[in-house]
Amino acid sequence: MSFEGDYWGHKGAIEIAAARFDRSRKTPSDHVRLASVYYSAATRAFAEIKSGRVWYVIRLLWCSNRAMDLATTAGRANNFKSLSLDDIDVVSAIWSRFGNPILMSLREKRHDILQHAHARVTAGEECNPHTRAFLMIHAHKLSGRKIDEHVVFKLEMLASATALQADFAQAARVNRAIANLLHRSDKNRARLYAEAEALARKASASDQLIKMGVRS
Repeated sequence: MSFEGDYWGHKGAIEIAAARFDRSRKTPSDHVRLASVYYSAATRAFAEIKSGRVWYVIRLLWCSNRAMDLATTAGRANNFKSLSLDDIDVVSAIWSRFGNPILMSLREKRHDILQHAHARVTAGEECNPHTRAFLMIHAHKLSGRKIDEHVVFKLEMLASATALQADFAQAARVNRAIANLLHRSDKNRARLYAEAEALARKASASDQLIKMGVRS
């Protein structure tokens, strides 16, 4: 879920993705692809609000609601097998970020889809290292437990493997996600944010940099 350029307006990422969805067979994966664009746009809107552009709240609400609707349609239990592990990462990210945390039914759906993904990974299904990292991160967030050094080490190894594939934008996302899991007093937090910024710059990922609060 990493996009560049404008999300809104004529020929923006949302308009292009919506037109592609309209021409599609509207499979669960088609729903996820469109949800991914809305999710990325929503997180960009959130970054704009944090920088003082409060009028982006309308875009945040609209995009997050669209992302949730599409992800919920795609993430029905009878669709699990037709979703790729990347699709499950997207659905889990949206439910984690924009779903109501006190809804037990949503917690159960998050648990079920992640258990399904874990079983597939354990069975040997191939998976990009950044996808594996995010599936671990979603599961950890759902557990509510404090993250331990062993898990952090495994996640950093997956971030490094992603960078070795020259997928610097995704490696930046993984490092930033790991940093967000750490306590503010953790000395590794600042290092991981710095590594994420360096990787995003290496990828010329301006959208990622804005989401990190970096505008220069």
